[in-house]
Amino acid sequence: MKKNISILLFISLVGLVFWLFSWQRTVHNNISQRIQSECTSLPSREFASERAHALIVREKTVASIRLANEKNFSPPGGHIEENETPNQALIRELKEELGLSVESRNLGWYKTYCEVIGTSRTQRTYVYTLTGWKGSMNPARDSQLKWVSSDFRYDPTADSELIKTLSYAVKDGLIY
Repeated sequence: MKKNISILLFISLVGLVFWLFSWQRTVHNNISQRIQSECTSLPSREFASERAHALIVREKTVASIRLANEKNFSPPGGHIEENETPNQALIRELKEELGLSVESRNLGWYKTYCEVIGTSRTQRTYVYTLTGWKGSMNPARDSQLKWVSSDFRYDPTADSELIKTLSYAVKDGLIY
């Protein structure tokens, strides 16, 4: 009798775990579909975070940076702070990360994409091309600037944002 109850409880538990996994996947897919289809029209409050990145192309390579105390390379840029536009955030981040003085007219909108990270954390990322700046690229202390080709998408030190940026640049013929 005890053995039958144990087996029944185990089967019930396995069923519950399967149901929870299926429910979580359904929720994730619903959130993902919504933010993909409405990415540019949703208000900022719909996203857990928003980011702005620069796509800086030189001789079919792209600038990437590994900030101090981080293990992965990413495109230059970062989080958009409250009351900042994506352009303002990117100008600030390029100054902080690379020591560049950039004017808004040197930023060209390239792409906006939205994604679900983990099970339900949403993020919107604005990517801009950078056509000019004042100063030379001098990464902040203990940070590393690296010019990478499209093959860097497969490098374990490339973060997901750099992988996406490189993939878009390849698809659009900006790099090979």
